[in-house]
Amino acid sequence: MPFLAAILLGGAVTALAGMIFGIPSLRLKGIYLAISTLAAQLILEYVFLHWDPVTGGASGMPVDSPSIFGFVFDTDERMYYLIFGAAALCVLAATNVMRSRFGRAFVAIRDFHQSAENVGVNLFTTKLGAFALSAFMAGIAGGLWGAYTMYITPEQFSIALSINYLAMIIIGGMGSVLGSIFGAVFITLLPELLNLAAGAAGSFFPDVTTMVAALKEGVFGLALVLFLIFEPEGLVRQWRLAKAYWKLYPFAY
Repeated sequence: MPFLAAILLGGAVTALAGMIFGIPSLRLKGIYLAISTLAAQLILEYVFLHWDPVTGGASGMPVDSPSIFGFVFDTDERMYYLIFGAAALCVLAATNVMRSRFGRAFVAIRDFHQSAENVGVNLFTTKLGAFALSAFMAGIAGGLWGAYTMYITPEQFSIALSINYLAMIIIGGMGSVLGSIFGAVFITLLPELLNLAAGAAGSFFPDVTTMVAALKEGVFGLALVLFLIFEPEGLVRQWRLAKAYWKLYPFAY
């Protein structure tokens, strides 16, 4: 199957799965809703591991390099531009959806679901639409990951990875497209910055490198807790404050 058709079909199948697993979770809101959907991962992982004719089971399956109109993305540089382009399109699409009537219904249900229902918003279909849209983009991302690694196996998608994604949303700012980008950058760079700090300190204190490696998960958890306590709206709020400040500078009052 051509790459574009395969990745769009993968997104559609993932959207369907998101809707199916979203139905039992429709009574929950916010962070509790996100946590409840983690159960779907355990179920789907079991299916992927035991549905050998389709998924290859525990052995997985190889994937060819993606090709679009005869142009093969067979190097890291080419894959970077492909993934960056797909990410930009997804961000643009999500931003425009949030500006639409459908997106405003998302916000209304998140903030005041009873009021939204009173003014005619169908909670059931709108929530399923949110599940389908987010799952579709996750499916696109998974398809790109498979094309990049040229191998698909469920072992690449653990509970720890899902928790990382959840942390990205919390730290970046829930309910914000820009916040998800900030959160992804923060969570991706945090381990790298810790490694650089450990390497720099290792020349003076040889045991620091081992100590920092052991404390990585603790630092990650501490950062998450600190954001929940001191900045529950995430990095996106700090971005808005900084932007407002410099917009009015030097008369920021």
